[in-house]
Amino acid sequence: MSIAERATQPRAMRTAWVGQTRVHFGAGAVEQLPQALDLEQFGARVAIVASPSQDALGRVARLRGALGRRAAGTFAQAIVHTPQELYSTALTELRGASGLVALGGGAAIGLGKALAVGLGLPLAAIPTTYSGSEMTPIYGIAEGGEKRISRSELAQARLVLYDPLLPATLPPYELCTSLVNCLAHCLENAWLADASPLGLILSEDACRSIGAQRERVAKDELDETAATALMAAAWFGGVALAVSGVGLHHALCHAIGGLTNAAHGAIHTVVLPLVARLNDGAGDGAQQRLAAALAGGGLAGGGPAGGGPAGEDLAGDELAGGSLVDCLELIYQRWQLPRRLSEIGVQELDVDATLSHVLGADSAARNVRQLDADELRAALATIM
Repeated sequence: MSIAERATQPRAMRTAWVGQTRVHFGAGAVEQLPQALDLEQFGARVAIVASPSQDALGRVARLRGALGRRAAGTFAQAIVHTPQELYSTALTELRGASGLVALGGGAAIGLGKALAVGLGLPLAAIPTTYSGSEMTPIYGIAEGGEKRISRSELAQARLVLYDPLLPATLPPYELCTSLVNCLAHCLENAWLADASPLGLILSEDACRSIGAQRERVAKDELDETAATALMAAAWFGGVALAVSGVGLHHALCHAIGGLTNAAHGAIHTVVLPLVARLNDGAGDGAQQRLAAALAGGGLAGGGPAGGGPAGEDLAGDELAGGSLVDCLELIYQRWQLPRRLSEIGVQELDVDATLSHVLGADSAARNVRQLDADELRAALATIM
């Protein structure tokens, strides 16, 4: 049983500190927001940053109600990759706030982090996907076909409220691509020549939880116990990315995102098997550890993550002894995920510009295998 499974029983509210971030975890965690804002001294004018989808679901209005008199401005226009113009508009509209609450997935939380840096304000995050962005000090702003990635302690959320039931309501395709985003944070640790040992441990545990739930995800049968384990995996994956940093996979995703404006989770989904193939067998055994975690997580359904009687076989032993490439292949088949950029709406890609961004990024140089432009060009051709 993984750490995430042991630590996150349904309906149990837990509070933890991860560095400077206070984390509230459990169904109904958002109800802790007013008291938590007081504890973290967010002040009397708290502004909301959200995506249009959260506004349409009525969650922004409910959040304003929860904030009460301290609710200041609301900017519910966050979109993928945070365009510079959008960031500048939000910066102007929310000036005068004493704190920020970002509600949504990577788009809203990414904008919230950029604004926290730009305005010098504390940030609270309420994630509604499995992106894990809320646990990292990394953010990006896109302009002129390039997504500029920055890292700042000011972008690190002061407060994170995890309600496992929020992402569990995502449509199946979005839920699956969001989980692949989480997987990408974990698997990057297997492909970094200088990955943090802590990042690898957290990634292994998150992979075990995702592996245990892969059949429930495939059947769209998440119950609260399964949703709780997946939310914990997103938490751990985000921390793993924060402590280890990004590598070739993220360099490719950020370059493609800046050039095409395609959905971030969908780009991760297409690129992840490509990077797995490029790095297959390289390194010191980290890939085997994460592959074993993904495979071993699905062998038995007992315990909190399995969500069924002890010994219930949820996924069989299809992945036992397989590589990360093998594990991803089975998961992609079961979740019916896209393998090519054309399947996510990207009909053309400026490969030269992509390679220029990637090969010029320090993150790509951390890859466990050194790859040249010709090898990367040939690899990109397989996902067009």
